[in-house]
Amino acid sequence: MAEVVEPLPSPPDTGPTATSASAPAAPSSPNTTQHGRVDIASSPSSRAAPPIPTITSLAQRFQNTSELNSHLLSLSKAELAAIVMSEAGKSSTTTTTTKPPTPESNKYAHCVYCHEIFDKEYNVGCQVKHYGDREEVDYDSDISKLTCCGFSLDHTEYDECHPAPEEAEPYCYEGKHWDRFIDQGDDERGIWWQEWEESGRTCKDMGCRGMVNPKKRRFY
Repeated sequence: MAEVVEPLPSPPDTGPTATSASAPAAPSSPNTTQHGRVDIASSPSSRAAPPIPTITSLAQRFQNTSELNSHLLSLSKAELAAIVMSEAGKSSTTTTTTKPPTPESNKYAHCVYCHEIFDKEYNVGCQVKHYGDREEVDYDSDISKLTCCGFSLDHTEYDECHPAPEEAEPYCYEGKHWDRFIDQGDDERGIWWQEWEESGRTCKDMGCRGMVNPKKRRFY
């Protein structure tokens, strides 16, 4: 019988070529660049920074002053700086979005009835004196009325102790100022304004200049 000779195992090739050929190339890490630098943005360990607490939220969380003080002392300088910068940014936004003050040209107006300049935000103090004629109502009792506003004048009790009614009530109207003529849509009580254009005391009659727009009306 012939003797079977088993071939000896060949020694492993430890050369650089064999190693690179036999060993599969290790997959490149998604967080590593070609030059071996770590990409922080795509690193799975990088997470979104926690929201920066506000002063208001901290005050609600720590209603006790000592607890709030202890918490602030426990924070790092970076955390404290982040809170301060966040609050400063809010203050800057609030300042820039604040409604600008009303221009002087839009804040004041000319009243077409008393002819005074008034503040639109504090519109009070208009007084319109009687401008109509007297019409007799009762000749026996000396009662009359004014054509401007219909105010009744009773002189039957007029003496040194009782002033004349037109002196006791000298105004047709007392109230807010108007930068235009009143019309029916304003629901203004009384009739004093209905004959104003024939009163002889309009802006045209008085020679008013500036901030005057008596023809500005509303139509319904």
